[in-house]
Amino acid sequence: MLVYMLALFAIFYIFLIHPHRKQQKERKRFLESLKKGDKVATIGGICGQITNLDDDIVTLQVADGLELQVLRSGIHRYLEQEEAAKMKELWNKRKRR
Repeated sequence: MLVYMLALFAIFYIFLIHPHRKQQKERKRFLESLKKGDKVATIGGICGQITNLDDDIVTLQVADGLELQVLRSGIHRYLEQEEAAKMKELWNKRKRR
């Protein structure tokens, strides 16, 4: 009976706990690696370029003359080059109006 309980715990650890810890470490590394000039997307879908970093606050330039402050934990991912180019193109279209 004890062997079955240990086996169940081992399976539980392998499939649930270990992957979650690994994901947490990767997320922490990502958030610590953010720097000025990075183009990122937030969890809410706002895209912008990092202009300032504090301990917990990131300032994003989302348009010319418009900056937003978001929590560092709210940054979801880096923007791919194609996405960043598309974002820049949209900014330029808005400037022409």
